[in-house]
Amino acid sequence: MATPAETHAADKAILEGKKYISEKLQTYLSQITLQTHLAGFQALSPREHDVLYYLLEGLIVKQISDQLRMKQSTVSTYKERIMNKLEAENMVDLYKKMHWFIQ
Repeated sequence: MATPAETHAADKAILEGKKYISEKLQTYLSQITLQTHLAGFQALSPREHDVLYYLLEGLIVKQISDQLRMKQSTVSTYKERIMNKLEAENMVDLYKKMHWFIQ
């Protein structure tokens, strides 16, 4: 059951043409999102964790290959696997999904 204040906030948002999601639902959705990202993170191999670390540090494939002493094609393969496992469409999406890891 919504409180009067919550009902008022929802009414106001709707009248302004906005969407409203209760705090309880926002919290629930955040937990599900975090669990999903955490599951993807835990599915990474140790080497994928290494590559992910450097990707989040802003290094490019060439720099990562130098750092980890592996071929650029291997780093690219790891990067592709990371993107798939974490369901990231691009690097910006990866950063957004892993913001809790960076902090």
